[in-house]
Amino acid sequence: MFLLQNGVVRLARYKIESEDPFDKLLVTEYAESDEHRDSIVDSLGETELTVTEIEQTDNEWIDGMKFDNWEAANAAFIMGQTAYLNSKPVMVEEQLAALTFALVEGGVI
Repeated sequence: MFLLQNGVVRLARYKIESEDPFDKLLVTEYAESDEHRDSIVDSLGETELTVTEIEQTDNEWIDGMKFDNWEAANAAFIMGQTAYLNSKPVMVEEQLAALTFALVEGGVI
């Protein structure tokens, strides 16, 4: 599970479940950090809730990566690190030389 904020993947670290006081339906929210979790918990006030930490060790590779949209991020997440990286085109020698030239000419390196 992850959140996409301004195109950047943030792994969900916590699952917060509470019961809506009006219709008694289960409401689930996800938090990407301790601070975010605390903010959600504080906003729920006296509501009875359950906070569960989400194990994300195998997904750390994608945390902080930028994507154009949720669909692209989700596709990468589902693929997994190896499959995603293998799906990316490999830079050929001519492209690398052109990029190096552009960076040198632009004063970047």
